[in-house]
Amino acid sequence: MLNQEAKSLAKTGAVIGLCPITEANLGDGIFNGEKWLKEGGKFGVGTDSNVKISLFEELRTLEYSQRLKNKNQYKHDNEWLPIKSKKEVFSVKGKNDTAIYVRSTHHGPIVTDIHHLAKSENTVLSMAWTGHWITNELDAWVELTTMKDWNDFSNALSKFGVPGQNIVYADIDGNIGWRPAVYIPIRKAGFSMVPRPGWNSTYDWDGMVPYEDMPFMYNPESGYIATANNRTIDMNFPYYISGLWADPSRASR
Repeated sequence: MLNQEAKSLAKTGAVIGLCPITEANLGDGIFNGEKWLKEGGKFGVGTDSNVKISLFEELRTLEYSQRLKNKNQYKHDNEWLPIKSKKEVFSVKGKNDTAIYVRSTHHGPIVTDIHHLAKSENTVLSMAWTGHWITNELDAWVELTTMKDWNDFSNALSKFGVPGQNIVYADIDGNIGWRPAVYIPIRKAGFSMVPRPGWNSTYDWDGMVPYEDMPFMYNPESGYIATANNRTIDMNFPYYISGLWADPSRASR
């Protein structure tokens, strides 16, 4: 539970872990093009967030190396599958339209088509990213603005997939908590610091980590919660999340 000093601060609407928790403290902002009410809410509940570092690992990791038979086929186990191609047109004011063709495997878009250092006739790299999944972040943010307690907070974050966030919670009853708002893929094999062999289904993702298995904190014995893109899970967590975390110095302060 919280110590007495922290409880007193919470009941006065002070900031705990960067969480404004006044009776009705609403702020607004833009998130991925969506307008939302970010901090606070009625009933004396507040939130704040920072980006979960594994998101950015997903963005820059070229997840799968693909072997090609020709320009239009790639190998997956014992089959040669067709490469999908989609035309994208970009309109620029005062100039002619620009068109590109995005090729994709079942893992995701082939990114080496636009990277001159990685072009090859026999191998390409495709990017798997949870941002390609259908997710419901706007619903999550709306529910966060009307939440009444920790259960509402937890239910709202179950709908939030990407971009990954560490979101902390506080209310005027002195309760504090933390949950990661992110969909984490289940990687059956391999380590995400190097591309996986995309021609072997053993390395394919196998859905996502169930929400009920995701880590969280609620009223820790320390009486405080601090996140600063640092590693927020211990080595006993059964699923691989990331091999890259921010330096712990900020969180240690």
